Amino acid sequence: MQLSQLAFLVILHTAMAQVNVPSAADIAECGELGVLTYNLTDLPEGVDPKSVRKCAGHPGLPQITPEIAARDGAPVSTILGKRSCWYGTNPYGCSSGFCWKSCGSDGEWCFTAQNDGWGAYNTCNTNFDCNEDMTCAQGDCAGCGCSCHD
Repeated sequence: MQLSQLAFLVILHTAMAQVNVPSAADIAECGELGVLTYNLTDLPEGVDPKSVRKCAGHPGLPQITPEIAARDGAPVSTILGKRSCWYGTNPYGCSSGFCWKSCGSDGEWCFTAQNDGWGAYNTCNTNFDCNEDMTCAQGDCAGCGCSCHD
């Protein structure tokens, strides 16, 4: 009986160690952006777990308004993370200090991030700081992945 309980506890501890559990400090620091949660064993090969970003949401979402996007020749993203489809000629660019790129055939686009999409969002000063080879941000958040809506 004790051996089976010990085995169960070892398995439980191992499983729990694979999932990042946010601390109260992380929750406070990230605020409305939320803490990015993930299972270490589910991260793609090549992703550095030590370089996974702490906060899930994109810090630029509240700032990228239709007016700013039009000025920058960029797609629009609302505070709720809904992304208007992008049919412009620029396949990538810089808006409000963050890189984005077209990533689908029907207007889909994404914010880009380091560490195969799991790291910090790519920052920029001009469109030349961004490129099509950057990886879309990954994770369970409004600013992650390749999507849009009309």
